[in-house]
Amino acid sequence: MSIFSQLLGNKGTIVCKELDELRSIPQGQRSSEGTGQSSAAAPDVVRVGDTTQAHLENFFDCVRSRKEPNCPFEIGFRSAITCRTAIASYRRGRSVGWDEWSQDIV
Repeated sequence: MSIFSQLLGNKGTIVCKELDELRSIPQGQRSSEGTGQSSAAAPDVVRVGDTTQAHLENFFDCVRSRKEPNCPFEIGFRSAITCRTAIASYRRGRSVGWDEWSQDIV
């Protein structure tokens, strides 16, 4: 199965052409004709796999040592809000927003 999607970031672009392969293109390099291939140098290739085990190991290590996790709580919370807001908007068929004071989708 072949898919094609891009995630645009402020430091580069991640291109997914297959379910198990990601390509990263650093900012400033252009992909040629939407293929995800850099016009300058070939992008790095990373394999996608189940990261649940690594996530759990990091969490338990942080509980034991009290060090900061790879993803701080605030970033995870904000990411979850974004996803939940998008789903609520889709299901309601209209724009929705986030009320920080009540911590609820409106």
